[in-house]
Amino acid sequence: MRTLAPSITWANSGADSGDLATAAYLLGIAHPPGYPAYVLFGKLFTLIIPFAEAAYRVNVMSAFFAALASVLVYFTVLEILPLTTSQERRPPRHRGLLSATIAALAMAFSPVFWSQATIAEVYTLNASFVAGICYLVVRWRRDGPFWLLTVATFLLGVGVGNHPTLLLIAPGALFLLLRRRAAIGWGTLASMVASFLLGASVYVLLPLRADDVPSLTWDDPTSLQGFLNTVFAAPYRRYFLTLPLQYLPQRVSALAALLGGQFSWLGLAIGLIGAGVLWQRERNLTAFTLSPFALTAVYATLYNTVDSYLYLIPGFLIMAVWLGVGAMAAAERLEAAWRGAGSEKREARVRRPLPASRFPLLLLLAIPGLSLVTNYATLDLSGDTAARDYAAEVFQLVEPGAIVIADTDAHITSLWYYRYVLRPDSGVAVVVGELLPYDAYLEGLLRRDPSLLPPAATIDPSARLAGLIRANLGHRPIYLTGTDLSGGRFKTRQVGPVYRVEEG
Repeated sequence: MRTLAPSITWANSGADSGDLATAAYLLGIAHPPGYPAYVLFGKLFTLIIPFAEAAYRVNVMSAFFAALASVLVYFTVLEILPLTTSQERRPPRHRGLLSATIAALAMAFSPVFWSQATIAEVYTLNASFVAGICYLVVRWRRDGPFWLLTVATFLLGVGVGNHPTLLLIAPGALFLLLRRRAAIGWGTLASMVASFLLGASVYVLLPLRADDVPSLTWDDPTSLQGFLNTVFAAPYRRYFLTLPLQYLPQRVSALAALLGGQFSWLGLAIGLIGAGVLWQRERNLTAFTLSPFALTAVYATLYNTVDSYLYLIPGFLIMAVWLGVGAMAAAERLEAAWRGAGSEKREARVRRPLPASRFPLLLLLAIPGLSLVTNYATLDLSGDTAARDYAAEVFQLVEPGAIVIADTDAHITSLWYYRYVLRPDSGVAVVVGELLPYDAYLEGLLRRDPSLLPPAATIDPSARLAGLIRANLGHRPIYLTGTDLSGGRFKTRQVGPVYRVEEG
């Protein structure tokens, strides 16, 4: 909360924060795949927090779910630790609590995760779903009731409505189910399928809200094809697993270094030790945790965008769980060495209070502690108002009822937020030039703003931007956020951060 951005932001790969905050405030539709679960939770936070502007309230949601994911890491480690030790060698309770605390705080203060906890983005909510499903599955693995699986599949369904990559946790969970398939009846399977579909029904929000916020929708989710294009993020398919092979070594190296930077190389080593201990004692559970770790690593590596590293956050969460297991194992090894060193003094050592049972774990608290200290200043966005200031300056310069044609995600989403949340009475039309070739977007734009004159019906979709400018030039002031938007077809004059299209 102390490092939270006060409004929308461009920091921490947060160019979409204006889009997401606007969709949450309006209970609308964000960019594909629409993020209906995020929008519903975001709307709830805009209603229950009685102070500050809408974007800040949505930012609070990110902080809340980051904290929740960290707490769920804590309880997941506590559930796993008894599975990694024998009944006759059950460790003292304080050691388990300290190990779980190290894991939770390491996750909370890992820099990439923390960076997403301060802005309006989908990744901390996604991490909460990952952590919640892991916790429920591990509890069920310890001979828990089958209703835990029903809740887990419900969370999976809802979570897919926040980010589809949550499905990467499903193969590992399915493996565990198959290993115990004899104990699972048809009734349990039916309830799991039904609960998943019930959770995934959040996507009904898309067609329900399409007509109320038409200018913000990329496609028409009221039609089957438009709904599928939105849900399966058709405009983004060109990035899916398309990283050129010549960049693969560089991407793998960068992501490996990023992994080490989350928990320090010491923490990474202890996490790998924890994975090894889990493999020795509970291989099925290891496979369950290893599966999403590996799948998210592959997905983030091959997804051809500069912010694909954010898809690693579920893998970081798994590593934090392994870190908790490894911290326990390291403490046990050090205590055993401390007790066994010097046989002539062993009896006295056994009678003596055991600093070795706590001291190594207390030292390992330095992993999240150092992360907190070293990353605080860099990740503190409490004074970041650049995105809102940009939009405010544009709206101060343009006339009421003007048309602003925007490019780049940062400009588009900032202007959307300012237009539809902070200045809904301005009458300014914010037009996304690259979306004009989509018929559904143009139709929604014209429905939202009937005074906007459409381009000539014969104009090719790729030339609609120029057609829209020609149709409205002389009727309404027109501004561009970049001179290259018009392709040199029109004369422009710079006015602050935007360019006014001149007649003639």
